[in-house]
Amino acid sequence: MNNVLPRLRIGQPFLLVGYGFVVLLRGVYIRSGWSWTHIRSYQSIA
Repeated sequence: MNNVLPRLRIGQPFLLVGYGFVVLLRGVYIRSGWSWTHIRSYQSIA
Protein backbone atom coordinates (compact mmCIF):
# COMPACT_ATOMS: atom_id res chain seq x y z
CA MET A 1 0.00 0.00 0.00
CA ASN A 2 2.88 2.40 0.76
CA ASN A 3 4.15 2.15 -2.81
CA VAL A 4 0.73 2.87 -4.31
CA LEU A 5 0.16 6.24 -2.62
CA PRO A 6 3.16 8.10 -4.13
CA ARG A 7 2.22 6.76 -7.56
CA LEU A 8 -1.31 8.10 -7.17
CA ARG A 9 0.04 11.45 -6.07
CA ILE A 10 2.30 11.62 -9.14
CA GLY A 11 -0.42 10.38 -11.47
CA GLN A 12 -3.16 12.74 -10.29
CA PRO A 13 -1.91 15.86 -12.15
CA PHE A 14 -1.59 13.82 -15.34
CA LEU A 15 -5.17 12.59 -14.95
CA LEU A 16 -6.41 16.15 -14.40
CA VAL A 17 -4.50 17.41 -17.44
CA GLY A 18 -5.83 14.53 -19.54
CA TYR A 19 -9.40 15.16 -18.39
CA GLY A 20 -9.07 18.88 -19.11
CA PHE A 21 -7.68 18.10 -22.56
CA VAL A 22 -10.64 15.81 -23.34
CA VAL A 23 -13.13 18.47 -22.20
CA LEU A 24 -11.31 21.09 -24.29
CA LEU A 25 -11.36 18.86 -27.38
CA ARG A 26 -15.05 18.15 -26.86
CA GLY A 27 -15.80 21.88 -26.63
CA VAL A 28 -13.86 22.52 -29.84
CA TYR A 29 -15.74 19.76 -31.67
CA ILE A 30 -19.12 21.07 -30.48
CA ARG A 31 -18.18 24.63 -31.52
CA SER A 32 -17.10 23.54 -34.98
CA GLY A 33 -20.43 21.76 -35.46
CA TRP A 34 -19.17 18.20 -34.96
CA SER A 35 -20.81 15.78 -32.57
CA TRP A 36 -19.76 12.48 -31.02
CA THR A 37 -22.23 10.63 -33.27
CA HIS A 38 -20.47 12.06 -36.34
CA ILE A 39 -17.10 10.98 -34.99
CA ARG A 40 -18.39 7.49 -34.22
CA SER A 41 -19.92 7.04 -37.67
CA TYR A 42 -16.67 8.32 -39.23
CA GLN A 43 -14.69 5.74 -37.24
CA SER A 44 -17.03 2.95 -38.34
CA ILE A 45 -16.56 3.98 -41.98
CA ALA A 46 -12.76 4.10 -41.58
